[in-house]
Order: sequence, then structure tokens, then C-alpha cells
Amino acid sequence: MNYTQNGVIQKIIATKLVELITQKPCDVSSVLDIGCGTGFIAQKLIEKGFSSEKILQVDTNPESLKVAQQFAEVRTINFNSPLKFTQKFDIITSSMSLQWAENLSKTIENIKSLLNKNGIFIASIPMEGSLDEIYNALAISPFSFPKIDDILQHLTLIQSKKFQENAFIALKNLHNCNLKLTTQSTRIHHRKIASLKTQFTMWNIGFFIYTN
Repeated sequence: MNYTQNGVIQKIIATKLVELITQKPCDVSSVLDIGCGTGFIAQKLIEKGFSSEKILQVDTNPESLKVAQQFAEVRTINFNSPLKFTQKFDIITSSMSLQWAENLSKTIENIKSLLNKNGIFIASIPMEGSLDEIYNALAISPFSFPKIDDILQHLTLIQSKKFQENAFIALKNLHNCNLKLTTQSTRIHHRKIASLKTQFTMWNIGFFIYTN
């Protein structure tokens, strides 16, 4: 996966997420970006006037963090483990990452506990139905993207939008491993993968917010 080169949709969604943040930079003392990837959220926040010194980026991928560190501080942290910090945060963001949570409800509640009073948690999450075209073309079971009702128990939906992307690029950004290809079926699927280069697929993205 290379979000820097191929993550066009991820960048569009991250840009939209930052646009939805209404807090003035001067009123914010701390920002946490969970699943930061190569640091695009931090980059857009800095362009919006936020201080890089107030932003902390966390991710599990050390290669992505090497890129992200040019924008703000980084730490290697897996959000499937309890997130523990010596401080709380005025803003917590997560764009296109919470679908990897092993226990989404538990992860969201953990994140909410890290907010200062009046702090906000704002997230963009690919929802059920995303990339159905890929899984249909490969004739395999779809990845279990979150259902909207599972998230509405914890967060408020701001809006839901659909974004179109080249199916092959989307496939690469899904790491391929989530397709659960077996040794026996790989040869068949690789023939089908070639046909995806001329197809398009849809991301069904929910933008959610929680105010402490």
C-alpha cells in the first residue's frame, strides 16, 4: 500500500473531515490524530492555522510515520490496545482507519475518554456497502465494514457521502490481505484482478462527531 501515491480518495475524505472542524486554532491546545498514515490530516490542520507543536499523530505503520513526522510528532501505537496518554485532547481525529478496529465499540469509547471537557472527536469511516464492486468481481465474501447503526450508538452522523475510485487502486489500498485469498483460489482471483483496472468502485463514507 502507498497512500502517498495512491490514496487520492483518502486525501479527499481527510480534507472534508478537516473542513468540518469549526474550532479556532487559537482555542485548541492539543490535537490527536489516530491512524494518521502519512500525516495528511496534520498537514491540512497546519494549513488551517493549527500549530504543529500541538498535534500528535499515531499509527501502527512505521513506514507511514517516517513521512508523517515531517508535519508533527509521531508515535507508533495500535488503537486495538487501550490508548493511554499523560494528557487529554481538545480535538481527536480519525480518518479512514476505524474500520480496522477489532472491537469498534470499545475503541470508540476508549477514544472518547481521552477528550478534554468540551473536546470533540470527529471521524470518517467507510461503511457497509463500500467497495462491493471489488468483492462481487472477485466472487468472495466482502470485508466487514461497520454498519451505521453500530456507530450511531456512540457518535452522531454529520453526513454520509459516496466517493468513486478506480477499483484496482482501491484494491491496493486495502492491502490485498483483507481479501482472504487462499492458495487454492489465488490463480483464479489474479485473473479477475486484472479486469478491475478498468472498473470503478464506490466508497460509502460516514462522517461522525462526538462532543464531550
